Amino acid sequence: MLKFLSLSSGSGARPFSTSPCARPKSVSCSRALLVGARCAVRSAVFSAVCFSLPVSFAEAAARAEKPAPPAIASSASANGKVGEMFSHRVISSDARATYRARNLPPEFSINFATGVISGVPISAKSFTIIVEASNEAGTHQQELRLDVARENPKK
Repeated sequence: MLKFLSLSSGSGARPFSTSPCARPKSVSCSRALLVGARCAVRSAVFSAVCFSLPVSFAEAAARAEKPAPPAIASSASANGKVGEMFSHRVISSDARATYRARNLPPEFSINFATGVISGVPISAKSFTIIVEASNEAGTHQQELRLDVARENPKK
């Protein structure tokens, strides 16, 4: 719905400026967008058009600043070897995301801030780990299949 607010414009009005008379206190456009304004040099003569908005400016700003939930972009599989240091980085679309992992073998850990899963595997086995990347907008989960092979036989 469009609402128009029209106020008188006197002689000597000039184009909109950022001077104090550009928006007198007596004019309130709550939940509206002030589009055009003119004011006289020495008086509070004012001309404006206001369009109503579905939300307030504060609500619109809050929505604009809210990021999207992160998306995990790293590989869904990784390989390691028994007895050798393993490291895998969970990569997210949001550099500020935080990370968690479920079903990690006890010898592994994940860095909450960087998303790096590391550890030294102690048995040859396949693991299905659930990795999560989160920010204030939400959480994204992805399965990570970790296949750990036996260590190389000594020659």
